[in-house]
Amino acid sequence: MEHTHPIKHLPRLDKVLVKAIQARGEVCDAAWDYIFHHWVDYFTGTIRRNGGTEEDAREMLGEVYEPVERALRKNLFQYKAPLQTYINRAVLYQWYALLKKQNRLAAAKQKEADLLQSEFEEVFADIYVPGNFQTLTTAHNPFDDECYQLALEALKQKLPKKYEILIASKIDGKRQNQIAKQEDMALQTVKNYVRDAKIFIRDWFGEHPDCMD
Repeated sequence: MEHTHPIKHLPRLDKVLVKAIQARGEVCDAAWDYIFHHWVDYFTGTIRRNGGTEEDAREMLGEVYEPVERALRKNLFQYKAPLQTYINRAVLYQWYALLKKQNRLAAAKQKEADLLQSEFEEVFADIYVPGNFQTLTTAHNPFDDECYQLALEALKQKLPKKYEILIASKIDGKRQNQIAKQEDMALQTVKNYVRDAKIFIRDWFGEHPDCMD
């Protein structure tokens, strides 16, 4: 996928944020803290104009940070617009996907939703483990699969709190805002826990190639 121009031509703030996110670790978390605190009103305005609330906007932002990280690290972000605009479009893509799943997407929004899907479908494709763990719900219990059971049991032993948060988010279907309130945790911490748990599972599968079939 070609870039319209290289990262060196990005505005200074965008360049700092992109490099921080690509660097991972604490500097990556700091970049996302900045985005959550300084850009959330912009994202909220977009979601409100499309039938949602501030809570919906914060939830969608919590859902897109991981795919956006992957996009930046895999050079899928084409730099055609400021980073804020790019993340805003990702937030809207996720919101339309939720509305479509709930049969609430207005017909007038379908064309825009299709354009966003063509732009972000690859970005949101899960790459962590086989079986598309990103889409697991209560209707698809990973404990029914022997390999997933072993991976999750390993996660539970090694990182019990992150195991609990992952199960609450991906299996029980709780929203990340809801988990943060229930656990008295920052939303950023919840999303970091989910990310760390998924990375653990990905790495576990990498260490057990027999389960990759």
